[in-house]
Amino acid sequence: MDSPWSKIPITKFIGRLKVASPKTSLVRSKLTPSLVGFKENGEVVIGEPAKSQQAIKPENTVYDLKTIIGGLYDDRRIQQRMKSWPFKIVNNSNQPVIEIELGSGTKKYTPEEITSLLVANLKSFDSNNKVIPLKNAVVTIPVYFDNNQRVAIKDAVKLAGFKYVRLIKEPIAAATAYKMDEKGDDRKILVFHLGGATFDVTLLNFESGVFEVLANQWNRDSAGRVFDERIVEHFSKLYKAKTGKDLDHDKIPKLYQEAEKAKITLSDNFETVIQLKDPEDFNFLLTRATFEELNIDIFQDTLKSVEQVLEDSFCNKTDVHDIILIGGSSKIPKIRKLIKIFFNGKESAERVEPDLAVVTGAAMIAGKLGAVEKTTFESTVDWIVSKLFWTGNLKHDELK
Repeated sequence: MDSPWSKIPITKFIGRLKVASPKTSLVRSKLTPSLVGFKENGEVVIGEPAKSQQAIKPENTVYDLKTIIGGLYDDRRIQQRMKSWPFKIVNNSNQPVIEIELGSGTKKYTPEEITSLLVANLKSFDSNNKVIPLKNAVVTIPVYFDNNQRVAIKDAVKLAGFKYVRLIKEPIAAATAYKMDEKGDDRKILVFHLGGATFDVTLLNFESGVFEVLANQWNRDSAGRVFDERIVEHFSKLYKAKTGKDLDHDKIPKLYQEAEKAKITLSDNFETVIQLKDPEDFNFLLTRATFEELNIDIFQDTLKSVEQVLEDSFCNKTDVHDIILIGGSSKIPKIRKLIKIFFNGKESAERVEPDLAVVTGAAMIAGKLGAVEKTTFESTVDWIVSKLFWTGNLKHDELK
């Protein structure tokens, strides 16, 4: 359950392990914006419908659940983010509660309850008009999640109808997707995760069938959404320079959506156009060069985190055998170039789509866990014994 997207593949045994993908006829994968919206009549909308509602009624559209769940109301990260959230958070015995205004009155939801609505939506798969029953789940979480956050995530997933839940750290899931366990022992793998809501760097060591976290650094101020904020600020200044007035506040959510689209487009193109109606069309050209100039300080800060991880694990850059870049914003060409230069021209692994690396690894792990005892499945042990999962009749060329 990543932010701003949630993904769910399904693994199933039919004589041999099948890991579903968007092109697999067995079942279709689902990529869902991690937003939950509430209409005035109480109807709940999730994913794309909630994203559409956000531009109209942002105060009734909840996102950033990974930041809220398992935290305390007076946590610094929650207090800081509350300044920009359009939805209302209230204090209930130092527990953050989301307050939603409906036509029938005010209703309060815990972060676990809203997260469970998102998970239940992901769970409602349909393949050829046949509902697939899902009982167990492997859920990936950031390395830095504390025990309260881990328990809250498990509670939310169980509330959505799953019986047994296994938590896996995101960089370990990503390394599994890249089959790093096949490359031999005593191998150091750097996982650079630049997603929409989180940035973190993890150095893993693989030895004797075990992935071990050697060091980790994370910083929400370097996440992909900060790039969106820089674009919005830039656009707002251009808008005021041209019209002589500030952009209406109710146009901001729509502008954020356009900024996110522009950021994604600029990974493959050198320029794009951002459009906004106010009430007439207002367009401006954004080039990749301008985008990089707006965010170069953040790009450079990510390298400081890489340096710190290496220092904390008493390693040099030459000790790193493999580099994995995951998360949508890791596709930004300038980021990839800076990482390559930092590691003296070393290429990053390219086997898996960065957006889907974590969920692919989770699916591979879930496929094997589905055959073990339920007590093992729900174990919250933080490391993965790869040899346990990859022995037996399963062949790697059968994995898609």
